[in-house]
Amino acid sequence: MHFNSSTEPEDLLYFYHPDLPITIGMGSSSFITDRSGSAEQFLQYAPFGELTVSQRNSSFDSRYKFSGKELDDATGYNYFGARYYDSELSMWLSVDPLADERSWVSPYSYVQNSPVMRVDPSGALDTKYVDKEGNTILETNDGSDAVIEVSDDRLDQFQDNISNADDIHSKEWNYDQKSFLTGVEWGDDVENVLMSQHSEEAMIAAQRYWRGDGSFSDYRKSETRAQYQDPEISAQALVMLASLGVIKMPAVKTGSRIVDDILNA
Repeated sequence: MHFNSSTEPEDLLYFYHPDLPITIGMGSSSFITDRSGSAEQFLQYAPFGELTVSQRNSSFDSRYKFSGKELDDATGYNYFGARYYDSELSMWLSVDPLADERSWVSPYSYVQNSPVMRVDPSGALDTKYVDKEGNTILETNDGSDAVIEVSDDRLDQFQDNISNADDIHSKEWNYDQKSFLTGVEWGDDVENVLMSQHSEEAMIAAQRYWRGDGSFSDYRKSETRAQYQDPEISAQALVMLASLGVIKMPAVKTGSRIVDDILNA
């Protein structure tokens, strides 16, 4: 219980409830409750963060909204730490401070224009290390946007590597860890291959295949399904399949369901 200077219980105490678990996704404020557990505010967002619903039971209006970041009422911009984000334009207002590390990605694009598949906790490119359950172990601002899985048999050594590191944000240290955790000698070419995958699930499936913990078939299915969750790619695929006589347009099924049928045939 919080108390004010007069030893009376503090009334202005609020709790933030994200739309998804922090380890899974954005952590955007969804429900705000007071100290008694009563709902004070309900929030919903479009994929790129534009506020679509804001319902309140009082005058309280949370400053922390999309991605749990502070929203500047005067400008309507979200502050992520490294830079400001405009959810109405779906883009950053300044260049990524680590843009020189990945010149082929627009320095203004938010999550590489894939808000369903990717997250950006700080506004700068960072590598996220996760355990087998997807829980975040470490995030480093190394100029990458990779998700690296730490297998159970490498977890203790990885924790020791973190403790003994001089600079966990350096590109060299992260390349060493990626080599250790995937069993592949890491370099810019391997980094580019991993970042060409269309989802975190596909990234992890590729790493499991490299380590020998998963099959190429599992990786192929993960990457294919991820691609067909992109509406533009899905539409292109429908046209291609129709031209080959595989389906007749208009298709009854969505692209992702057609792919499931093909993969499971």
